[in-house]
Amino acid sequence: MDSPKITCPECGHTFALEEVLAEQIELQYKQKFEQEKNAWQKRQRAEEEKLKKEKQKLEEQKAAQEETLREALRKKLREEKVRIQKETEKDYGDRIKNL
Repeated sequence: MDSPKITCPECGHTFALEEVLAEQIELQYKQKFEQEKNAWQKRQRAEEEKLKKEKQKLEEQKAAQEETLREALRKKLREEKVRIQKETEKDYGDRIKNL
């Protein structure tokens, strides 16, 4: 059985009803797909930006912690140097007294 036909009242061109409906449905689905794709891409970009900011924040925290650790090590080394120097001076002082 042939599908129903529609004739344009302006130009007289005849169209198959199924073709017209199929084109309309296809267009609707294409538009819906594009909208969903664009929304998904927007969410992805937002998530990437969020992750980028979190990464930068973590890198800054890491750098601050490393600097704190370096400063603590420098302080400990200075203290140890002073302690060793005092021990050495005391030891030499005791040796000189005993001579």
